[in-house]
Amino acid sequence: MMNLKVQNILNNIGQHVLPLLLLLETPFIKIFKKNKQQPSSKENILIIGANFFNKGAQAMIFTSINIIKEKYPNKNIYVLLDRDYKKVNDKLFKFKTLPWSNELRIRLTNLLNRYLFFYYREYSKLERKIKKILKKTQLIVDISGYRITSQMGQLWISSILDIMIAQKYNIDYYIFPQSIGPFDFSVFTKLIFFTLSKYYLKYPNIVFVREFDGLKYVLRLRKKDVIKSWDIVLTNKEYNLKNIYQEKKNINIIKIKSDSIGIIPNIRIIQRINEKEFYELYHILINKLIQNDKNVYLLSHSEEDLYICERLKKIFSENERVILLRQDFTILKLEKLITQFEFMVASRYHSIVTSYKLGTPAIVISWANKYQELMKEFDQLEYYFDIRNKFEKKEIEEKINFMIDNCFKEKEKIIRKMDYIHKTSKTPFMYI
Repeated sequence: MMNLKVQNILNNIGQHVLPLLLLLETPFIKIFKKNKQQPSSKENILIIGANFFNKGAQAMIFTSINIIKEKYPNKNIYVLLDRDYKKVNDKLFKFKTLPWSNELRIRLTNLLNRYLFFYYREYSKLERKIKKILKKTQLIVDISGYRITSQMGQLWISSILDIMIAQKYNIDYYIFPQSIGPFDFSVFTKLIFFTLSKYYLKYPNIVFVREFDGLKYVLRLRKKDVIKSWDIVLTNKEYNLKNIYQEKKNINIIKIKSDSIGIIPNIRIIQRINEKEFYELYHILINKLIQNDKNVYLLSHSEEDLYICERLKKIFSENERVILLRQDFTILKLEKLITQFEFMVASRYHSIVTSYKLGTPAIVISWANKYQELMKEFDQLEYYFDIRNKFEKKEIEEKINFMIDNCFKEKEKIIRKMDYIHKTSKTPFMYI
């Protein structure tokens, strides 16, 4: 494990020097490019951009594995993970995992970087194995949710590095449906971003985007083979667990009380509004649900949100109607929970996607255009509260009352829309 001092140096490089380094290294990709191999000799498929600690990302992994296994039963499938690689037990699954940190990516882009990042040693023993796998990889499927944007710091660099590596090894590359844009960088970063993106974003075979808003941003970077598509979790009817787990998996169902509402918060909101205001808002809406004789279940859709759930329960520590579910549920168990709620109060994008997929309505508190577009498609926009805009607390109380009175009607609307999506939509998996 590298020491803290070295880690801080690498973080500093990532923030200030790495974009410029990638720009300077671009000519070397062609120099070090590997020879093209026949598809029949390529036995591997790689899935990148996801993780297990966020249940939306986990749903995208399971969805991808499920369908790719059906389509390519004889291929080896690897899921490349960054921060939670060491927490995943490979023995449980029909796929393998490998580390995929930015430092490792940088070392893989060309030989010179092995010397620039000489002190990086965490996964050095696996580098040779990863290179062998890359040489025999047919395609890479990028299932990132939101990276090519200025709103997620330096995450866009990871996307550029992934494409650089795919180009170096002559691997087909597909960007699966995700949110893209805006590009509100500083002048210096914007110059580097557009220079790199206009070159590398032309390499993927197809770029799928979830929103019309994202479509206009991608078209600034490339004109061909850009497709608007539904999120892959939304269009996935069910999981064939035989494609995912080594052994038969029994999903133990937790029985939820009748007259219950599920609440899934999002730490990203606290990062965008005053923390006191955040907890006041949730205090008001939970009180309103209790006044309507509802049970309230607090559950996290990502590990980083558990703290919020625990704090909300502490506020209502004396009230038995407010129930905290601390368990780290798989997405499979979360789906079983969500189907039992009358409706959700949700802030994680894929918690809303999963709710709609299962026919469960949702009041949504969030901060990005992707939520608005999704809810508009399902005729649910009246239940959206954007924390970027001021709204009166009584508005959310009124909307809770309205949802309680109309949730079964909203459920029918969502189910009809889902039926239409399943009958008419082409999924990205049809193109690979």
